Amino acid sequence: MAHGFEAAVALRTLCLEAAEQDSVGEAENSKEGTASRNVDSKQWFLSLGGTEKEIETALAAVQEGLSRSAGTLQGEANVIYSMASNLGRYWLKKRSSDEKSALKALSCAMRHFHRMHWKHAAWRGANLGGWFLLEPGPASPLFENTEAALSARVGGCEWTLCAALDQSRTHSKAEVLDQHRATQYTSETFQEISRAGLNAVRVPFGYWIVTGPTHDDIYHGPALPDLDRAVELAKAAGLQVLLDLHGCPGGENAMRPCGREHSGWTWQQWRREESVAVLRAVAARYQHADHVTGIQVCNEPSPAIPASVLCDYYESAISAVRDAGMPASRVAVLLPVFTQWRVQELLQLWHARGNLLRFDNIAWDLHLYHDFHPAWSLLSHQQHSEVVVEDARSLALLPGSVVGEWSLARPGSYSEEEVADFGVAQVRAYNHALHGWFFWNWHDHEALDRWDMRRGVMGRGRLPAPLGSLGSELVNEAWELDAWSQASGRASLLSASSLVSFLGRWVANPLVGLYDGGMKSWLRRLVP
Repeated sequence: MAHGFEAAVALRTLCLEAAEQDSVGEAENSKEGTASRNVDSKQWFLSLGGTEKEIETALAAVQEGLSRSAGTLQGEANVIYSMASNLGRYWLKKRSSDEKSALKALSCAMRHFHRMHWKHAAWRGANLGGWFLLEPGPASPLFENTEAALSARVGGCEWTLCAALDQSRTHSKAEVLDQHRATQYTSETFQEISRAGLNAVRVPFGYWIVTGPTHDDIYHGPALPDLDRAVELAKAAGLQVLLDLHGCPGGENAMRPCGREHSGWTWQQWRREESVAVLRAVAARYQHADHVTGIQVCNEPSPAIPASVLCDYYESAISAVRDAGMPASRVAVLLPVFTQWRVQELLQLWHARGNLLRFDNIAWDLHLYHDFHPAWSLLSHQQHSEVVVEDARSLALLPGSVVGEWSLARPGSYSEEEVADFGVAQVRAYNHALHGWFFWNWHDHEALDRWDMRRGVMGRGRLPAPLGSLGSELVNEAWELDAWSQASGRASLLSASSLVSFLGRWVANPLVGLYDGGMKSWLRRLVP
């Protein structure tokens, strides 16, 4: 009897073979052609394509066989059992043309497959924003000091800062930015993060850090030795690293998180082939750094970018990273979803292309803020908590996910007890993200204490320091084995919390509306 990882691989391989057939019937007719594979594994899977009674019989045999296997732990057996169960649901729903339920079941099955082959601890980390891509907040002292030195406005993004320095006769852009990169985060920073009970850092960078500016862009770079130093400091502190291409060539949006606020930007200006080349270079450079366990292909792509274009880019980016020497067994590839309400659109297209079974160790990156829209102020503390619980179950349904950014910020006035409760609730919820989470940011402007994990959050007791056992607590442990069949306890779609979440993260959100007419793009899809 195969067990553990071998059983997971056998089940997944047989599912992939069947998926490549024109129909389930053709897959059934190919049984003899797979006779060389482990017989028990084959029968597990092919039996799951039958009736409900056949499925129950097959699953009972799976459970019995796993419990007898000397090398199989009980927890591991439960994971394999749940994987097999969800594959059975997948084929049943496919046969009945219930594509939505089939997708949920397959997502759960792939989630369990990931558990069987991912050797790293899920990320519990902090962002190091404002270092290799500048924006006010994390890099506010640099903006403020430069304005004072130049006696001139420097704008609110790296592009405008560079433009102001280019005009200066007294301050060198290279000297100012090189000094910032050398001092923004130090060895002590990484040691502090480790002492806080975190195990990872997300390092956002602009493409110019890798290649230098291209196409007449005015950024300063390259600066690969500085990125090398960040990777080395993380290793010395025992931290995993997620390298995040936060600013792509041409920009994946029109906002300052990608390096430039640009009112005339359109998504066609995003230089996607060049972005893939940057990812290929980064993967090749750090392929032997075992603690580099994730690479993100872009950040917050504009909602105006068609899903098919995003999926084309994601496929090319994954292939480039893998071909450059970062295998699925060691490095996760993160695919951003912006906003949260595009999850189903992208996941359905990804599944239709056969990519759920084609690509291993892929995670969807979500940014789950309760800010940036006045509608959030309509919710009570309890209703914010309801949104957090709903987010937890949504994460448990995804085949792979990471909450790449979150904070304690929300409009309105809350007691210190409520602020701390909000932080703890989010940690428990985001622990359901299979690959983990990263708080934004490790440190921020002194006035933005709910965005500052070091001083404003852990420093004020709003989260425990070190994080300790909270890093493994969950909203609902049953969701980890099978969120698909568990009673959801979800808030009504017409509840205040659900409506405000919808408004705050999609409708009329200024962050969305400014991303190249993102709202108009969505309305065109809803109203032909």
